[in-house]
Amino acid sequence: MIYQERVHVIPVGDDDVDRIVIPAIQGKADKVYLVTMDDKDLFQTIVQEAESRLRDLRIEVIVKRCNLESFSDFILEIARIIKSEIDKKNILNYSISTGGNLAAAAGMLACLLFQIRPYFIKKDFSIGKISKEQLNIPLYHMDVPGKPLILFLNDMKTEMDNHGTTSISKKDCLELMKRRHPDEIFSSTSGEYNKLKFRYLDKLLGNHFIDIESKVRGRISITSEGLFAWDFFTIYYNVSSRN
Repeated sequence: MIYQERVHVIPVGDDDVDRIVIPAIQGKADKVYLVTMDDKDLFQTIVQEAESRLRDLRIEVIVKRCNLESFSDFILEIARIIKSEIDKKNILNYSISTGGNLAAAAGMLACLLFQIRPYFIKKDFSIGKISKEQLNIPLYHMDVPGKPLILFLNDMKTEMDNHGTTSISKKDCLELMKRRHPDEIFSSTSGEYNKLKFRYLDKLLGNHFIDIESKVRGRISITSEGLFAWDFFTIYYNVSSRN
């Protein structure tokens, strides 16, 4: 029988060490990820003290570094951590009480997308004391784009990268669709383009992942939202063919 580890993901900024350590103790954590700034001198004292206290309690500690001031860098690092632990069937908790406002916002989004339980530890700022009480954070369901859509978006991105372009033709997209459905018989009629629109293009447009030039042979490009979705959801779905 595989033992499920209790894993806490805790961003570390200019935080009270108790706000990092207390919930890990209360949650009987087996492993803690301390996610902190990639500048090793920034918050290093806090990281070292938290790491020392957790290790003294025989809790495994893994320190990850990224740019806490970049929403995309941070949430992608969190996504990689969460995905790796989900694949191990472990139980995850995420602290939104540490690391700063951006880390809380990005972390809450990751929790909603991966359905991971967030927690918040209160602090009485008038006396500078950390509460042992955790606020219950409701976890709502969020619709995520289906894996076939992300696989097709990945195909488009790969095709553009291979040709050194930032756009792709509708004809190329038809070829990508045919590769995705090798057992299906395609004709050369306009009906095939309708299939492409129904299966992929309309949904990508609806999610604001792509732009299509408004002309008959208009080319298709991936938007900034689409590039972020490609980054995040290829991790989410463990798409191994990322470039």
